[in-house]
Amino acid sequence: MKRHIAYATLICISIASCGQVDDKPTYTLGSSQLHPYSAGDQLIYRIVGDRLGGGESQQFFGEATSEWETATNLPVKDPNGVTVPAALRETSNANVSIQTALTQQRYVSQATDNSYSVIAWAGVGDRVLWASADDKATIGVKVLAGTLGQPGKTTSNYKLYDCNGTVCSNVGDVSESIELVGKEEVTTNYAIFEAYRYTYFRSVLSHDTTLFKPGPPTVYETRWIFPRLGTVKYAYLDGDGTQFSASLARTSIRISDAP
Repeated sequence: MKRHIAYATLICISIASCGQVDDKPTYTLGSSQLHPYSAGDQLIYRIVGDRLGGGESQQFFGEATSEWETATNLPVKDPNGVTVPAALRETSNANVSIQTALTQQRYVSQATDNSYSVIAWAGVGDRVLWASADDKATIGVKVLAGTLGQPGKTTSNYKLYDCNGTVCSNVGDVSESIELVGKEEVTTNYAIFEAYRYTYFRSVLSHDTTLFKPGPPTVYETRWIFPRLGTVKYAYLDGDGTQFSASLARTSIRISDAP
C-alpha cells in the first residue's frame, strides 16, 4: 500500500494530474503607456463567430493575427516632399473556416509619447494611399493616445489620397472613434489581464474601388486593451453581418514587469 501511495504521488508531481492544470498567469496594468511596436511584433487570437447570409447564420472558427513589419515600400518622402516618419506596416487578418476577406493593411508610426498614428493605407496592388485630416495630402493622423485609461471619446476623421507626383485624388474617407468604458479583469486563452475596456467604431467609404477596397463599411468592436501588449480580447461586429469574439492565444511580445 505504501508503494502504491508513493507511485501515485510521483504521478501527481510529474504530470500535475491531481491539481488544477489550466491556471493562467495574471497581469496587472502596471503601466498605462501603450507598447512601442517594432518589426516582428505579433498578436494571435483564437476566434469563434457567425456570419449572416441569405437569412441564415453560418458559424465559423479560426485565428486572427495582428502583426507589424518594416514598411519596405513606403516612400522616404510624402507627395509634398516632407520626410515620412519611421513607420511600420500593420496587418490585421482573420483566417476563418468560411472566408479570408477580413484583411487590412495600414502604415503606422508612434511618437515619442507612444501615441499611434496612421500614415497611409495599402490600396489595391499595395499602392500607398496617404492619410490626411486636413483635406490635403499631408501625412499622419493620430488614432490612439500613447497613455491609455483617460476618460472620454476620441474621434479621428480623415481622407485617403492616391497621388501621382504632387497631383492627388481623394479615394476614400475614414472615421474612427474610441471611447473608454472602464477598467476590468478579462480572461483570455493566453492569460488573465487587468485591462482598459473601450468601445470602438470605424466607418470606411471608398470613392474608387479600383484603388481602394476597404472591406466592411462599418465595424463595431468592444476592445480590452492591456497597454504593454495592446488589444488582448475583442468582440467584433461589421455591417456585412459578420460577428465574432477574439481572445489572445499567443504573442511574440514579451511582457515586461517594469512599469
